[in-house]
Parts: sequence; C-alpha cells; structure tokens
Amino acid sequence: MPRKPRTPPFSLTAPEPVPEGLPGLAPEQGVRLVLEGADHVAVEAAAAALRACLGPRFAVTGRRLVERGSMLRITGGIRIDPAAALDMVAGATPAAPSPGS
Repeated sequence: MPRKPRTPPFSLTAPEPVPEGLPGLAPEQGVRLVLEGADHVAVEAAAAALRACLGPRFAVTGRRLVERGSMLRITGGIRIDPAAALDMVAGATPAAPSPGS
C-alpha cells in the first residue's frame, strides 16, 4: 500500500497567487456551473458535451457523490471574455425592421 504524501510544514507566509485564467475562480472572468442528477452517466455526458462545445473555455473543477451516493454533482467553470460576450449579445439581437418592410 502506498504511503500518503507528507503534508507540507506549517508556514506563516502568504499563499502563492492563483494563476490567472483558471475557469470558475474569478467571478469577473467566468461563470460557475453545477450539474447534478441521479443518472451519473447523464451528468458525465452533459459535462462532456459542454467540454466538446466550449473547448478549453470549460473545465470541470470538482466531482462529488451527494445524498449517500445516489446523486452525482459536477462543478465546473466557463471562462468568459466580457468584450466577446458583449459582441455576441449585440450580434444576437434582432435588427429593427426597416421602414419599407
């Protein structure tokens, strides 16, 4: 049986900064998602579908069995570029009808 890794010695120094760009960690840069359901395969498939659609902008940050193992909860994050999101919204809004229509 492999041994558990040793815990690092206690230190009073400040923790290392979290690298930028990790999905779900900075609310101004991303959105946190929670996928939860009793069908574990369906929840995993939903996470895989998001990964396929969004590519590197989506990452799973945690998996947990809840309610005595009957439900699977997957947490993840989508990295959002605010400028690109505004451009998508502006492009998705329907144009006003022209006066001759």
